[in-house]
Amino acid sequence: MRNALHECVRRVAERTRQEVGEVTMVIHCCGLSSPHALLDRSMQKVKQTFELSVLSHFWLLEEFLTPMLSSGRGHWVTLSSVAGLTGQPHHTSMAASQFAVQGLSEALAQQLWKKPNVHVTLVHIYPFLLSADLKSNIRLRTTIYMINHQQFQV
Repeated sequence: MRNALHECVRRVAERTRQEVGEVTMVIHCCGLSSPHALLDRSMQKVKQTFELSVLSHFWLLEEFLTPMLSSGRGHWVTLSSVAGLTGQPHHTSMAASQFAVQGLSEALAQQLWKKPNVHVTLVHIYPFLLSADLKSNIRLRTTIYMINHQQFQV
């Protein structure tokens, strides 16, 4: 069942294929940071966080992974908050959604390890290290967690 966000992703994917052609790389960073104590956050907001932060990855995979596999080439890059590595106070739904994104990336890499030309990369970003005044002082530190095909070979 598609909701409005899912339908929007489908339309943009179709337009992208029409205007650009074959998509061989997807870089996806999607998350909502909305600090609230767990009990102060409505279930509707939690649902929105998961739709945008987690389900959007599945919607994009639905649109672009099969063509990548068919052509035998592609690169799937997921940017995820470090909230997916360790929970942070007042970021419960964000942390849970980013843990899910990390799990998705790891499972996808395991599933694709026999596809040597289809790569999966997970990048953890530290959005809380950004200065409050983004216009004059952007500081972003990243670490890249490369999921290596060899680590899954038996």
